[in-house]
Amino acid sequence: MGIKDDRPREGIVRTGAELARLAETESDLASPLVERARAESVNLVGENGLLK
Repeated sequence: MGIKDDRPREGIVRTGAELARLAETESDLASPLVERARAESVNLVGENGLLK
């Protein structure tokens, strides 16, 4: 059993199901960060924002 690596690689073709799973994983990671930033009144974008 090897280490699972979901990082995109040049020349790799992904199925729609794989892309959907990756998008869901990214959303699962980003959503709590965005919610916390909003709860703490942190700007999401801009010079001092979470996403510079």
